[in-house]
Amino acid sequence: MKTFFKTTILAVLLTCVSLGASAQIKTSYFMEGSTFRYDMNPALTPQRGYLKLPGLSMVGVDLSNTLLSLDRFLYNKNGETVTFMHSSVTTEEFLKKLNKDNSLGFDVNVPLFGVADYGKRCFWSFDWNVRVMGGVNVPRDLFKLLKSFGSDVNLGNLRVDANAYSQAALGFAFPIGKHVTFGFKVKGLWGLAHATVNFDDIGLSMNKDVANLTAHGYVDANIPGIVFNGIGKKGDKFNVDLGIGGDKDEKSTRESASAGSGEEGGNSIDLKKLYTTTFNDIPGTIKNVKNGGVAFDLGVKVSLLKDHLRLSASVVDLGWIWWNKTNGASVETSKIQMSFDGVNLSDMINGKELDVNQVLTHNLNELTVTNRGADGMVSRMATQFNVGVEYAFLRNHISVGLLSHNKFYESHTYSELTASLNFRPGKRFSATFSHSFLNSGLSSMGFAINVHGRGFNLFLGTDYIPFRFGTELKMEDMGFGIPIPTDTFGLSFHGGISFSLHEAHYGMTIKEARKARRAEKNAAKLAKIERNKLK
Repeated sequence: MKTFFKTTILAVLLTCVSLGASAQIKTSYFMEGSTFRYDMNPALTPQRGYLKLPGLSMVGVDLSNTLLSLDRFLYNKNGETVTFMHSSVTTEEFLKKLNKDNSLGFDVNVPLFGVADYGKRCFWSFDWNVRVMGGVNVPRDLFKLLKSFGSDVNLGNLRVDANAYSQAALGFAFPIGKHVTFGFKVKGLWGLAHATVNFDDIGLSMNKDVANLTAHGYVDANIPGIVFNGIGKKGDKFNVDLGIGGDKDEKSTRESASAGSGEEGGNSIDLKKLYTTTFNDIPGTIKNVKNGGVAFDLGVKVSLLKDHLRLSASVVDLGWIWWNKTNGASVETSKIQMSFDGVNLSDMINGKELDVNQVLTHNLNELTVTNRGADGMVSRMATQFNVGVEYAFLRNHISVGLLSHNKFYESHTYSELTASLNFRPGKRFSATFSHSFLNSGLSSMGFAINVHGRGFNLFLGTDYIPFRFGTELKMEDMGFGIPIPTDTFGLSFHGGISFSLHEAHYGMTIKEARKARRAEKNAAKLAKIERNKLK
């Protein structure tokens, strides 16, 4: 039983460590030709308009987290790399590297369509995306349980949030005078799915024979295609029958589908009848998705010292989604008490089917639940606040920048400070080296290149290229090993192609801008000829 619990918990934690994702790349913030920086500040428009198509505009993999790094789980002992579970690593040595609450966040953005271009007085854009956003908070005591098995732990503040939604964004950016650019986006949100699981109190004591658990928390859920039955109205209490205590007769089965009476304990609802699905009726399921929301992006850029110094700030994803109660449920549990003393492997070997509900809840007859009311369910977006400072020199061919990035998830706040060195050797090419300080230490750097000429815009970049590697992951069949980065808080790759439209031409029509560029080129050619004559 001890090995079973350790293996299960460790698998969940390692999954959390390796599967965070981010929709934005901070390295691109000071790259003038990039379309990615427009997502972080609506005042930082690209040099040309764009057309984004599905599958081309962004192809990326980003594995990241805020507080967990492999160097906290791998140790060098006597010249060998061992895990935190090794006997040579003490509990105190392992736990001092962890915070009381260890948080992870994810934000995946999949563009479906996008178009933007310059007009005479403004830059406008329309983008349609599908996004998945959320966060996880893991208390330190969960790791203590793994390392020091059998000790009493409190896993309160264990929380998971997730939102899936589609957004249509209409944006505008325009100059105010010669030195200020202001931009904004209005986003219409269509909620696709929402879930929050929060345990404010989990007490767990374990020994070699039995595990005892007490817990209290709540669950919010709104998933199209799932209808929750018999949970009554806000304030009603009811018991969820976990199928223990023998078979029910037909009468009690019918009663289990009815709502709670509102009295203490209420009626009993069969766990198997708590919800029904309508996935076989896809048109009807989509029609019942009536979750709406709104979000705003605001940004500003100020140019000073003859455009050598540039200051910028933005608020991104300031918004909410209101979830319809049709497919929603919000319930709070009473104080849960249960125990687990293992499974009979002999019965399983002899072909007896394992009843998971019976094994995990054989000391828990019914779970008392209170309806919190799904009609007022609101989820907040993971709002960002960005502040950037850039100084350019050598006729804007080189610049240095510093970006403060803060993201406010419902479960935690993530902050990062990124410095970058930017190169613009030509009008159609740029490259950037970056390093993020607060969470990455000195263990990784970022790099991006951007080709943004006429016709297309190609971007390749990453925020995290690791410096330090530990043991290799052996690939016996292939005859080589893969080095594992040990001191980095993220691995990312971003790449995309969009089609370029017109170049920036504030104050002029497209024809006037083309005429002005031709005159500029002709003047440059004549100047070159005159210089050659003087030689």
